[in-house]
Amino acid sequence: MQLPELKAPRLDHYRDGSDDRALRLLSEARLHERVLGSPHRNLDSYLGCVVEDDRIVRLALKRYSKSLYDRLQRETKEEFTPQQRTACMNQIQAAVEHLNSLGLAHNDISPPNIMFDNTGQAVLTDLDSCAPLGEILTKGELVTG
Repeated sequence: MQLPELKAPRLDHYRDGSDDRALRLLSEARLHERVLGSPHRNLDSYLGCVVEDDRIVRLALKRYSKSLYDRLQRETKEEFTPQQRTACMNQIQAAVEHLNSLGLAHNDISPPNIMFDNTGQAVLTDLDSCAPLGEILTKGELVTG
């Protein structure tokens, strides 16, 4: 059995002087719980969380071995065929449509956040920027105008 990935908050994702790391991790756990209630094969597999002193300190997620970024950097066109690329995009589109049907936007779709499971299915990961549709993002820098 493969051990889960234990995700902790990254300090470089938060504005200076803010103390919202605990709230962001709690928010991400709540989003994963919401998605867990309506799972989709192309969305990250949330397994639960690690709690210490009544606080969530890590999220337990299924471990994937290869990202889309890895495949694009290391595989030739013959190894990652146009048909596989199209299938990957269709699977990520299905994941996004499912998130949208739950009233959520991912907000950080990029090659490092697209992983592949052991059957070759594309899986959209990293919900720490995910938020309800129309809500202002709280992770990273706000862009205006």
